[in-house]
Amino acid sequence: MLRIAIVDDENKFLAFYKRMVAETFSEYHVIVELTTFNNGNIFIKSLSRNKYDLVFMDIDMPELSGIDIAAELRNNNANFDLIFVSAHPHFVFEAIKFTPYRFIRKTNLKTETIEAIDSYCNRTQIKFKMFSLELQNGDSINEKVNDIVQFFTIRHNVYYTNKSEKDARLLSRKYSLSRLELLTKELGFIRVHKSYLVNYRYIKNINAKLLFMSDGSEIPISHGKKTEIQQQFMELLRNDDVI
Repeated sequence: MLRIAIVDDENKFLAFYKRMVAETFSEYHVIVELTTFNNGNIFIKSLSRNKYDLVFMDIDMPELSGIDIAAELRNNNANFDLIFVSAHPHFVFEAIKFTPYRFIRKTNLKTETIEAIDSYCNRTQIKFKMFSLELQNGDSINEKVNDIVQFFTIRHNVYYTNKSEKDARLLSRKYSLSRLELLTKELGFIRVHKSYLVNYRYIKNINAKLLFMSDGSEIPISHGKKTEIQQQFMELLRNDDVI
């Protein structure tokens, strides 16, 4: 589920734009949870209780402008994508310093909203993509691709680890590391060793013998594969569709 906030001081616009955003995301089969705010201070206070993936932000608002809010969020390292929505195109020059994902003009609202959402869905499709796995104990689970750290084998048994550092054994008759390599080929996983298939998002550094992971763990790499792994890693970093 994609969690979205819309911040604008005009209630009629909020209701109208909420429907437009929801309907546009539904065309991409993306489930969204939309929350609207007609006051910037209330939105900022909500961040202590709620986390958002994407925020549509008006700029020209009383008390606290969208620019003021963006500055406050940057100072507090808030982590979400920001799209400014404004009836005043000249604000783009002030807004650009906050590196927003898009600047939508209210005078061209529908066209630019559709374009922004189309681009956003294409860029983040892997981030919210679910991967189905069957466990040896008979359970079936769905994990976000971004939450799977690695697949690995121990004595022909295949396991996976998620970002919560929980391991689970996969169904032996269905999975091998080679099969998982094929299934995850377009999802950002690298076969670094005969026993390890790793999500590139959790790689911190690479040397001739080891991967250094973001959680502090170390994973062996196959002899002579350092250059190949580095090339795959750099290509994935450059590819916005899997980041």
